[in-house]
Parts: sequence; structure tokens; C-alpha cells
Amino acid sequence: MQRKEAELGILFVDQAYRLIPMQKSDDKDYGLEALEEIMLVMDNGKVVVILTGYSESMKQVITSNEGFCRLVTKFFTFDDFMTEDLAKILHLKMNNQTEGIKQRYKSRARMKSRFVHKVMRDPNGASKG
Repeated sequence: MQRKEAELGILFVDQAYRLIPMQKSDDKDYGLEALEEIMLVMDNGKVVVILTGYSESMKQVITSNEGFCRLVTKFFTFDDFMTEDLAKILHLKMNNQTEGIKQRYKSRARMKSRFVHKVMRDPNGASKG
């Protein structure tokens, strides 16, 4: 990401906890470098940054850098879905898919009916008289 591209917009970072290395390694980890770039963008105030991730992991990200703690000012925590909630979501999606299938079927049936009607009226391109 280039900082210029993010200005006056929204930067959405899913699984932001991956920016912090889980363990020290000899390999170059670009997550911390990316976090520093994100901080620069946040500091200029021209972009909204949304970081998502699991609560405990995100606490580690936010506390990983003192300056970052200062920049992150709003937190939203969402409860995990319960089994009943997931069942309702699945039911809604299935109903929506079923409705879409019904609509496509009705549309195709109308087209077929028009075609059959036209062929019956004029199978050779000439009007039956």
C-alpha cells in the first residue's frame, strides 16, 4: 500500500494481529514495518483505519507499540455467534437462494412458453392462416 493511495479513504486490515510476529526469527518480518506505515497514515488524520482480529491477539497488536496505543482510540467488540445465530443466518441464506432459483425458473419457464407459442403459431417463419 502506498500512503498516498490511502489518504482521504478507509484502510481495512483484516487479521491485523498477523502484523506482529508470533516469535522472534532471523527472517525479515515486514509486519512491523507495515504497522509503522499504518501509524504514519493514522497520524496524519486523513484516513480511517479499521483493524480486525480476535480480541486477545488485537490487544497484543495495540500494546506492541506505545505510539500505536495513542492512535487507536475506538474499540468495538462483537460477541461470538451462538449456534442458534448461525442456524438463523444459514436459514436466511438458504431462503434467499431458494427465492433466486424460483425467480430464475419462472423467468426461463416464461421464455420457453413464449418460444413454444411462437413456434406453434409460425413454425416455418410464415403465418398460419
